[in-house]
Amino acid sequence: MSRVAITGALSYTGRYLTRLLLDTTPVSSIVSFSGRTNPIASNNITDGDLAKIHTTPLTFDDLDNVKRQLEGVDVFYCTYWIRFEANGDTHQKAAARIRSVFEAAAEAGVKKVVFSAHNRMRTDSPYSYIAGKATAVESLREVSAATGMHYAVVRPC
Repeated sequence: MSRVAITGALSYTGRYLTRLLLDTTPVSSIVSFSGRTNPIASNNITDGDLAKIHTTPLTFDDLDNVKRQLEGVDVFYCTYWIRFEANGDTHQKAAARIRSVFEAAAEAGVKKVVFSAHNRMRTDSPYSYIAGKATAVESLREVSAATGMHYAVVRPC
């Protein structure tokens, strides 16, 4: 049985991924990087499922905790992103934060990272959201090349 981690396993995209993994993969446990301990909607996650889910915050200022939580994880499904730039937070800052999480995953021995990106990404895109996602994917490729950690990029748009 595998151990997986998902950013927001009980939130929007994550809860569907959680359901799919629980239904199709022999999963022993799921680490959910989120502040949410209850599903955003209860129509697809049962109380029995919740027993397999350990929730911990995705704290970018405590990467040692992130690394500890990722120890023993086979696959890390990363859907983290900021929707809008606000209050000085930018998509490029989000890309830098997620790079540090990719590095923590590699250091923790995660075998594979699956990152939810965007279709037709370019780092020189005039749209900061798309340019930031492209920068994050570039970072994932660099971390993979440096560490041997496998990765996949999902482009759901």
